[in-house]
Amino acid sequence: MTSQAPNHDDKLTLLRKILAERGLDGMIILHNDMYQNEYLPPAAQQLAFLTGFTGSAGVAVVLPERAAVFSDGRYTLQMAEQVDQKRFECLSYPVNTEDYLTKYWRELTQKSRTPRIGLDAMQASLSLRDLYSNILTKLGGELVDLYENPIHSIWPGRPAAPAAQIVAHGLDYAGVATRDKIAQIAQAVTTEGADTCLLTTPESIMWLLNVRGGDIDYNPVALSLAVLHCGKNGLPALLDWFVEADRLDATARDSLPSAIKLHDTGPYGTETAKIQAFKTHLAQLAATGIKLLVEKETAASGLVLPLETSLDASGGKIIYGRDPITAAKAIKNPTEMAGAQAAHKQDGMAMCQYLAWLAGCAERNELPDEVAAADYLKNLRLQRNLCVGESFATISGAAHHAAVVHYHATPDSAIKLSKGEIYLVDSGGQYLNATTDVTRTILIGQKSEADGDKLAAMQECFTRVLKGHIALATARFPQGTSGVHLDGLARAALWQVGLDYIHGTGHGVGSYLAVHEGPHSISTPYPQRKASAALEPGMLVTNEPGYYRKGAFGIRIESMLLVRRDAKPKDEHEMLAFDTLTLVPIDHQLIDLELLTATEIAWIDAYHRRVYAQIAPELNPSEQTWLAAATRPLTETKAETDHGKKSQ
Repeated sequence: MTSQAPNHDDKLTLLRKILAERGLDGMIILHNDMYQNEYLPPAAQQLAFLTGFTGSAGVAVVLPERAAVFSDGRYTLQMAEQVDQKRFECLSYPVNTEDYLTKYWRELTQKSRTPRIGLDAMQASLSLRDLYSNILTKLGGELVDLYENPIHSIWPGRPAAPAAQIVAHGLDYAGVATRDKIAQIAQAVTTEGADTCLLTTPESIMWLLNVRGGDIDYNPVALSLAVLHCGKNGLPALLDWFVEADRLDATARDSLPSAIKLHDTGPYGTETAKIQAFKTHLAQLAATGIKLLVEKETAASGLVLPLETSLDASGGKIIYGRDPITAAKAIKNPTEMAGAQAAHKQDGMAMCQYLAWLAGCAERNELPDEVAAADYLKNLRLQRNLCVGESFATISGAAHHAAVVHYHATPDSAIKLSKGEIYLVDSGGQYLNATTDVTRTILIGQKSEADGDKLAAMQECFTRVLKGHIALATARFPQGTSGVHLDGLARAALWQVGLDYIHGTGHGVGSYLAVHEGPHSISTPYPQRKASAALEPGMLVTNEPGYYRKGAFGIRIESMLLVRRDAKPKDEHEMLAFDTLTLVPIDHQLIDLELLTATEIAWIDAYHRRVYAQIAPELNPSEQTWLAAATRPLTETKAETDHGKKSQ
């Protein structure tokens, strides 16, 4: 007989029993794994297992008499739908774990003078551990590092660790050889005063070694660990890589330079063996007195904390700083920039085919539901040159579902697209030469099929979002500017009428890696958000302002931008600007021309001319006809509108 997972009530009861046996008064459960991935492998989905919440960001607190789940505003509705609210209180930031613990601290101190709260040390980064330790110390409690997660003991049939094949990412796509990257990063580590660097971020290791994997949905990475040695006394830099050797195909193995020592950690799926081998290796290094560079935001506390005593004894030390690979891989080299431009042309073809198909479906009164629509787009992308999959789960939201920022359609939740309503599709592809991310919001059918008052509201909001999109796309700014300084450009037109949106305006994007990449972003400087790095030439960043009216409609317009130099004769500073890479039309029907300036109309017309010129030759005749109408100059529409007003 197959063992069955306990229900939410039983899970809480069993977890509380184990916590009590370990002398703990509670536990903090993170949506994390040891590698700090955004998308987690099934074996690390402990938050979803315990609470039912499957969002990409969240935390739970379990106390003896109560429990709560926290996430941000993107997931308020999703939490309410997925979580048993008889067992867990659902709370959205800015209400956070500190507020919650403070509110119920008296309950805990009635049972224990110094309440002890557990945290999985192998899933919490050092920065997160510091955060929770400081909170508990301030309250008079104690954080207990757990090296065995009690949730695993109540999780029958917990999935095995992922173990997909690892393949080479050739120079035709990577642009720079592994040995040159190692030398570059070793120099950056030395500049920080260290001689060794801890590498635990999958994207960093993949970029450095010019390989790719498939352990995580949507991210072409392999879960592995590494240590970079900078080389002393004229010796070259070396890298110890801990991974299951039988996962590498022959090409990947042959592509590794002699500077890489492969530590075979056993057959597929032996995650525990890999971690133990890595810990043993770190302990041996610590005894030699190394100066170890560690990034607090990405390194698991359970890997680093055990080293402190032996490093002190050997005369070594930990130097806390940024993973130098993060900044290096964010600046695309010429090969990667060319790849991004080529991939966005392929992506634009798929998106234009998709939007033309939807227009035809509306004409024939054969509109699909949200799931079928997303599946059709996925299949179109997979037919494009070098596309190997999606870069994230497509957000396919019709009507009121478009108002849910990170809506995920399922067969149970999906509704049919309907004429006169908005449809928002946020999607992207993983191409061997780039990663893409694009959002378009369209009106299904014709304007005449929409409710007049609702259409007017949608058009005003859409046009104000579009004004922000254009303001950011055309921004010119001095070198040293970070995204926080530009964020207000995208929001200003909404702010004028008291509107706003709850997510960031832009995020970095990898090169056939993660669709969300640091260290740069374009966002409001919230206290809990780490400051973003300055924008530099070669960086990719999204431009995605939006607006969401609960229960009615949602709007987002997203294109990808490439940062470039923009020198002009009279400039007194080094200036930068953006090139828009995305090649997908913006829906004419949702634009209120009266809200646009002549300069904004000219920008849209120029953008649409470029879309048509690059995409139309690759489409069939019916798709070309649709694209010609979709990219028709707004100047013509405005002239017709003005003429009509004069004749009245």
